[in-house]
Amino acid sequence: MDNKEIVQNDIADAQDKVQKPQQNLNKDIVKFTKLKNEKESELDNLLNLQISLQNEYAKLVNIKEKISNEGEESQKEELERNKKSLERVEKSLHETELQWNDNHRKLIQAKKDLNNVEEVSNIEKKQVNAKDSSEIIKRDVERADRKVKISYEDWMRKKKEIESTEKDIAQCKNDISSKKKQLEKEKDKLPTTDELVKEVQKKIDKNLESIDTVQKQKDELQSILSKLVSAIEKEKNKIDLLPQIRIPKDYTQVLFENFDYGKISREEVADIISPGLELNNKKLNFSEIDDKNKISDVTKLTLQELIEISTFVASLLNPLREKMGSRLIEVTPDSIQFTQAVVDRYNQDNWQTFYSQKSNKLGLGHDIEGLSDLWNQTPSVFEDYDSKDEELANGEEYFNEFSDNEMTMADLKTVIYRVLVDFLFNDTKNNFGHLETLLGLNKSKDYSTHYMAVGIDNNLAIHFEFAYNNIKANGSYVISDFGKKNIEAKINELKAEQAGNLIKLSDLNSQLENENKNKIALEEELQNAQKGPDMTGIMKLEDDLNSLNKNISVLQDRLRGKNNLSELVREEWIKNKGLLRREENKFEASKAAITATEIELNSIKIDLSQKEKQVEKYNKSELENSEQLNILKVNYETIQENIQTILDDLKEYNGIDQKIEELKEKLINNEKDVAKITAVYNDLVVKVQSYQNVLEYKEKELSDLQDNE
Repeated sequence: MDNKEIVQNDIADAQDKVQKPQQNLNKDIVKFTKLKNEKESELDNLLNLQISLQNEYAKLVNIKEKISNEGEESQKEELERNKKSLERVEKSLHETELQWNDNHRKLIQAKKDLNNVEEVSNIEKKQVNAKDSSEIIKRDVERADRKVKISYEDWMRKKKEIESTEKDIAQCKNDISSKKKQLEKEKDKLPTTDELVKEVQKKIDKNLESIDTVQKQKDELQSILSKLVSAIEKEKNKIDLLPQIRIPKDYTQVLFENFDYGKISREEVADIISPGLELNNKKLNFSEIDDKNKISDVTKLTLQELIEISTFVASLLNPLREKMGSRLIEVTPDSIQFTQAVVDRYNQDNWQTFYSQKSNKLGLGHDIEGLSDLWNQTPSVFEDYDSKDEELANGEEYFNEFSDNEMTMADLKTVIYRVLVDFLFNDTKNNFGHLETLLGLNKSKDYSTHYMAVGIDNNLAIHFEFAYNNIKANGSYVISDFGKKNIEAKINELKAEQAGNLIKLSDLNSQLENENKNKIALEEELQNAQKGPDMTGIMKLEDDLNSLNKNISVLQDRLRGKNNLSELVREEWIKNKGLLRREENKFEASKAAITATEIELNSIKIDLSQKEKQVEKYNKSELENSEQLNILKVNYETIQENIQTILDDLKEYNGIDQKIEELKEKLINNEKDVAKITAVYNDLVVKVQSYQNVLEYKEKELSDLQDNE
């Protein structure tokens, strides 16, 4: 178990010790608070009942005092006065009813006199009959008028149709004259057969020249495109030879998150990532400088060599981190310094990390004590960093294949590359902890900057040291992409040229296709020219001329028919005008009859109006008596209500002493209940105080546990 796992277990134990007393404490607080609230609510209800009983008792006492002050005799005197008023109102009510009955009889007689005026009804009937007859005649006049308008409009339409037909005939005559002139011109312009053949042959020769020119341009362009395809493929091969690590399709951040959450097994993850071993089993293509640069001792690398292999690792991991959405690695003077400090401490402790075949010594794993000193003591090269990680690889397995003074920088980079491939695709036994650190999956959400460097100790353990914080360091070394961006830019440039030439080729193909279509059309045109001049236009003009002659004959026949029909419509219009005049004379006679009945009706209506006024007078008198009668009835009912109220008050006063005694007894009983619940509440307050003391003790116990943590 490494240092990180030990610290995590200690933190979990401490959290358990803190959480258990805290949970017990929370349960007690909820229990005591609920009990206290229940007792306080019960006491409040009893106090509210006490106040309500006291208010009712005071109200009854006030009523009793009022009865004592005013006296029962005053109530009896008021009762006698109301009874006398009731007798007076009953007498007035009887007299008013007699007066209303008399007025009602007079009103009925006046309405009978009004209904005896039969002359009004007869005259009104005469007037209605006259108006009905007049309306019938008026409708006959309107119908006759509409017939006149319709026949006139029909006549006007026929005249317009005649004018339109005359214009059509004139236009047809003009068209015939124009077609005759055009026919003569077309006959004069007809060429000979030889002239037609020569003209078409010129077009064919020009067409053949265009086809030949376009075909040559197309052949040249296809040759250029073939060269561009070869050049693009060559540049892509260069990228394939660059140092880089390829990952399988489903090698994603989500894959390892699902493993951490237990959604996928370790074996399933291994099946997905292990193809990466075969995918990256290749010989890397390094620069000539790397091939010639000799490494005398991998355990004593120069500063420049440490920078070279550290930036090499960053250049391999950063593209993968970018795909995973992790922070990119930076290599700085500080990261080189703290990595070398770790290597020096391992050398100082003569720490054997892995099993060595050479010395037959067992591996001890990480130097936990040495790392703890470097990471936690002050001063330290790590003191400015919030978190640290170390990943180790057994270099002895890789360096044994090289003899002294034979290793180059290219060989060293190849070893580093093989170590990284093993970490990234064969890390099952470590639950993928190495690859998560290398790809930043376990730190990217916590820290904005990731620093790293590589070193090799005397026992050939390869150190990958990481440090993290949220402060940007100064002076990062350049992370090379091995010229990949330049190659990609060259590929994009070649593809742009290729796309432009493909567009040109498409245009040339379209142009060649059009020229070939023109060639076929011209060959057909030559065959037609050899047959002689085209008479189609002449024949069409002659057909148009014959059609116009036929059309003018039809229009002239149509004009004669329209003239005859127009005369018939005009005669219908004159006939309808005579009928309209006769109906208008009848309408004037009916209006005179209506006027005579109106004069007779007005005379009778004057007499009728006088009798209606008399009915209105009796009706008004009856209404006034009805209103007075209603007022007297309301007064009568009001006095009866007053008498009943006084009688009810007297009954209530007789029982008030008994109610007061009952309320006194209730107040005494309620005061006893209040005393009991107050005693219970006081006991509860004492218990709550004791619980509060327990609470303070447990809070102190919780605080001590947190301080010890």
